[in-house]
Amino acid sequence: MVSRVVPRSLLRAAANESSDTVTIVGSVAGALILLALATTVYLCSKKRCRRSKATLVDSTSDDGSHYELSADVDVSENLEWGLLQRLDAADVQSTRQLATGVYYNVWEGTYDGATVFVKALVPKRQTLTHLQCFLDTLNVASACVHPCILGVLGAAWSPPLLARSRSTLVGVLEHMDLGSMRTVLMASNMYNLAWHDKLSCILDMASALAYLHSRSVIHGAFNTKNIILDSSKRAKLANVGLSRAEILSGIAPGVWWVAPEMLTAGQSSPAIDVYAFGRVLVELDTHRRPSRHLTLTNETIQHIVTEESTSPRFTSMCPDWIQDLALLCIARKPETRPSAATILAVVRSQLEMM
Repeated sequence: MVSRVVPRSLLRAAANESSDTVTIVGSVAGALILLALATTVYLCSKKRCRRSKATLVDSTSDDGSHYELSADVDVSENLEWGLLQRLDAADVQSTRQLATGVYYNVWEGTYDGATVFVKALVPKRQTLTHLQCFLDTLNVASACVHPCILGVLGAAWSPPLLARSRSTLVGVLEHMDLGSMRTVLMASNMYNLAWHDKLSCILDMASALAYLHSRSVIHGAFNTKNIILDSSKRAKLANVGLSRAEILSGIAPGVWWVAPEMLTAGQSSPAIDVYAFGRVLVELDTHRRPSRHLTLTNETIQHIVTEESTSPRFTSMCPDWIQDLALLCIARKPETRPSAATILAVVRSQLEMM
């Protein structure tokens, strides 16, 4: 067992080394890629405003600001695909639905003979606005190439995936055979899932987060549901590039991982991912989510901010340095939390000492 280290001195030492974690060349290249994507999306959005809406009807969607497709028509040419690889729909097959959410359904399927994840908008989100947002998200994710980030193979305009549904856009993603970390934690307990395996996942997630932040990308929904595991690969972070609306839609059911400043003022910064990283460390230790599904009221938000965010309960088997790191990550003031690069340096240094 690793000896306990004074947290702040450890962080100061790690911070001096963290500049080696991500090179300047990689940061500049990543920033240029994301800038090119942002420029493409902006120019494309201007083009879409000038296009005919002959295939659209007034929508009765949740916010009333979108248009719903009036028939099963191929509107793929109305969308701006950016730098995303466009795949032949004939090579994409969906075999088994795995999950459904507020925005997306996910299937297991095949692409060109290989097993993949196939992701598509839920039927009520089948609007040009949401389809373009989905493409924009896939573009951001595909530009983030890292061993610990779920790969995006491309996208295709697919025949209907569900009965009585329409043709639609699908994203084709790298497959992982164990599913989400949350599923694995729920199916096991602290006694039959070794800390050796947990530490490996922690290193992978710290690597992914440091990579994203070095490229000025905030994940915004960092939690065990978006950490995907495989029996032979490293743990990978999924759902990179979500829109603000998609992130906010997940707050009510997953309120436990949301930073206090996001709950109370909607403030978004890399520090919200760091806070969520700390909550993941607690969940990895206890195999329990820190709080139940809650209805967001002023009272519940105040409870989370003042109590649950500051007093996690660890098991006796949790390494001391993990407890220290988790507490620093979930500090109430975002400016006092460590950076993702510093977290990565801390994790690496501790693992080297084992």
